[in-house]
Amino acid sequence: MASTLADTRHQPRQTKFTAAAAAAAAATCAQAGAKWYGQHLGKYKTPAKETDPRYMTPNFYYDMVDYCQDKVKQGAAWTWSSLLPNPVVGYSPSSYMNLLNDIAGYAILCREQGLPMRFPGSDACYGALTECCDVRLLAEAAVFVATTPKCANQIYNVSNGDVYRWSEVWPEIARYCGLEATPPQAVNLQTTMTTQDKRTAWQNLNRHNLTNNSTSAAYDKLFPWAFADFNFTKEYDFFQSVQKLRKAGFNSMKVDTTEMYIDWLRELDRLGVFPPIAGDGMGTTAASAKGVAEAPAGGPGAL
Repeated sequence: MASTLADTRHQPRQTKFTAAAAAAAAATCAQAGAKWYGQHLGKYKTPAKETDPRYMTPNFYYDMVDYCQDKVKQGAAWTWSSLLPNPVVGYSPSSYMNLLNDIAGYAILCREQGLPMRFPGSDACYGALTECCDVRLLAEAAVFVATTPKCANQIYNVSNGDVYRWSEVWPEIARYCGLEATPPQAVNLQTTMTTQDKRTAWQNLNRHNLTNNSTSAAYDKLFPWAFADFNFTKEYDFFQSVQKLRKAGFNSMKVDTTEMYIDWLRELDRLGVFPPIAGDGMGTTAASAKGVAEAPAGGPGAL
């Protein structure tokens, strides 16, 4: 799966600013991620730090940052910064890296088929240490580094601020969904969840729950199962140090990841885009991600 998502498929890219955009810009964010450290290629040093050396494989994150560095050296009037989160969690109707949608869809279809919510990855992945980043927190961090002069022209790791194991978080997600969490059994979701019986079940659920809207009906866009496979088959720790960003004064990385997942599942239920996710009596559970800004008025989204 790593080869599917590896950056080796990318050729170096040239980023271009229009003259008007360059004149108006005060700061730009070269949004990157944990592939900066090669986590998609296999096991790497943890916690990863901004001072760690680059790897040899082509990586368009490097291209973006190098482009910005060169422009600043040439006298650009703007500054740049780059944030490196691990998986970003939040609602988006068509992102191909959206773990939240995958978890929600998997839970709904497990319930529909009368199955427990078995972790679909390996035992090693279930017990490995990992992290993620709430999209609302990422947005707050982007504003912070763009408006804090001492953060100019640097890269920063960003995360919820904790690390977790799926063995701790998965049972709580299952409980919210009214399902039993059972031991891991690795399955390929890209294959298992795209069979006709799953598509038919989803269509029937949409009709029954009056959620047969264009977003929910776009099954293949809504559920990037390959991304779930990518995350649930990593059998090694993957997390980063966020001390550099904390020392710069960003103090919002205090999110409890378990509460964040429940909070987002509740938000999906509120939006009504999916058939109901919460199990009986769970829809009004008071679970809210601590230390996270309110979702933007336009609705949350994942990068």
